[in-house]
Amino acid sequence: MSRYFLLALGLWCCAVLPSSHGADKAKVDAAIKKGVDYLKKTLGGGAGNAGDHMGSGPAVLAGLALLESGTTKDEPVMQAITRLVRDSSYGETKTYNLVLNILYLDRLNEPADVPLIQVLGARLVIGQTNIGGWGYNCGPEIPAAEQQRLRGTLRQGSTGLHPEAANLLRVGRVGGGGGDDNSNTQFAVIGTWVAQRRGVPCSTTIQLIDTRFQRSQSPTDFGWSYSPGMGVSSTPAMTCAGLLGLAVGKAHDEARKAGRKLVGEGNPEARRKPKDKENENDPFYNPPARGDKPKPEEEDMPEEEEEKPEVKKIATARDMAIERALQALGRVLKDGGSLGSNGGNWGGVNDLYFIWSLERVGVAYGLTTIGDVDWYEWGVKLILPAQQQSGAWNGSHSELVETSFAVLFLGKANFVSDLTRQIDGKVKDPGNGELRGSRAGPPAIVAMGRKIEMNRDIPDPKSPNLNKVRGPSAADAIAEELLARQSDAKWDGKLKKARDSKGGEHTAGLAQAIPFLPEKRQILAREALADRASRMTKDTLAKMLKDRDVEMRRASCLAVAMREEKGLTYELIERVADIDDTVVRAARASLKSMYNQDFGPTTGANDDRKRAAFDAWNSWYTRGASK
Repeated sequence: MSRYFLLALGLWCCAVLPSSHGADKAKVDAAIKKGVDYLKKTLGGGAGNAGDHMGSGPAVLAGLALLESGTTKDEPVMQAITRLVRDSSYGETKTYNLVLNILYLDRLNEPADVPLIQVLGARLVIGQTNIGGWGYNCGPEIPAAEQQRLRGTLRQGSTGLHPEAANLLRVGRVGGGGGDDNSNTQFAVIGTWVAQRRGVPCSTTIQLIDTRFQRSQSPTDFGWSYSPGMGVSSTPAMTCAGLLGLAVGKAHDEARKAGRKLVGEGNPEARRKPKDKENENDPFYNPPARGDKPKPEEEDMPEEEEEKPEVKKIATARDMAIERALQALGRVLKDGGSLGSNGGNWGGVNDLYFIWSLERVGVAYGLTTIGDVDWYEWGVKLILPAQQQSGAWNGSHSELVETSFAVLFLGKANFVSDLTRQIDGKVKDPGNGELRGSRAGPPAIVAMGRKIEMNRDIPDPKSPNLNKVRGPSAADAIAEELLARQSDAKWDGKLKKARDSKGGEHTAGLAQAIPFLPEKRQILAREALADRASRMTKDTLAKMLKDRDVEMRRASCLAVAMREEKGLTYELIERVADIDDTVVRAARASLKSMYNQDFGPTTGANDDRKRAAFDAWNSWYTRGASK
């Protein structure tokens, strides 16, 4: 065996399987086996009996954990789960369950299931809201007669995108009929990526995901909360959701830069049968099957390649957002956690839902450490002592769900390995350095390890009424009106109403819609929001300058100058170090307008340059030069 083959094999293993420095493999394997035995025993009475208020979801999640742990699809328990997935899929519209069914069928990798995966993926795509997220449902219930018709048509199969999926996509987004949240959305992010590799066009869907998470990152703790605009602290689990959303956006762009089409933009068979020899060995089109070894050309590989000088790339806004979020997550891991017999806070460091979310981030980005912490070892130290004698784990959900989370974490399951290959090596662990970009809050996720204050209108995850979706707020409705397809004249009338009407819901609705509007309308909507902000009181403007929403902060920066509100000069100076460049530009322009001074920063400045500009403005201000 040549040294070239050994080198290639070693590199491939490092890329696919991050190392686990301190984890005791024998203990981990034993815990996985006990967990697998518990899942099989629990599901032994029939997978259909395992569902609770979430329908088939818990059983399918357990099935994924079993498949990832080496259980063969021919075992009776797996055959039962497979029947459940296929039978339930024809009528499934719940976001969590849609995604789990997509992942399960994709993992089975049987060609006959591709049309069904495509229809499930199409339902997921049209269930996305106009602000890039998902709620609990992706459309209305599907009548029994329609389900029966689909059973016949989907079994016939097709090449390329199945006509049934194409027909759904022509309908356009239906938004699920309610609000959205980042928990449903993080599941949908994974489902979207898997659906596109099975032939569903998802480019616009991915761009909306990317925009959502770039625009809603907290400027104070650099994380994300359960729902944008709720006004509550970021949580560890939802920060993982944000990082997954940005990973999908980055992978999408990396494919574009390399001149590749996403698989869903063409024939899904292109993933396995590239049209030209140039792409034949490209892992994006031909990812190695599970367990396959790479096939290097042993004799033709050059002895050594001359090292090229590394070109330092300018960090994009997304790259900076990823770096800050990983740093914040690393701080959370350094503070530790524990798993008691009753589980921990939902979405916090003491919750298996977060720990599994952490694992998905780690494997998606191909990271061994986050914030200089070995995330896998960190999780293992929490998970192993918390396993019960039965092999199960307790927590915020049922034992079936919690045990599935634990087994998936311990096995480092990666449902988006082709995504990982797109961004592998392009994101580094930023370590645990100082978090920069804002001076308006603590440098870590505020709700870490504490009770998470949830909006009372949102169903408790353990509630038997998960089908009851949080109704859209007045702000949601205003945003939907502005985002709907309509003539310019009709849209202008709605914009004028949003600009001039009394009530905070109009301010919030405008801000919510702006990032998703086409450029011409976006400019007009931003002017309208700044105009509204200029009519606010000084105290309200001060709060808006530190709002979680990017558009609110930007508009309030402009409003300070429009009102010549010099009593908010320092608060305006803080915003030159904002996380978002549009806010930085607005703050700088307003300061220049009010004082005919300019200390920067330039457009696209990194954190260090923003901090230098802040220091310069602050020094000028404290000298009393503004008076």
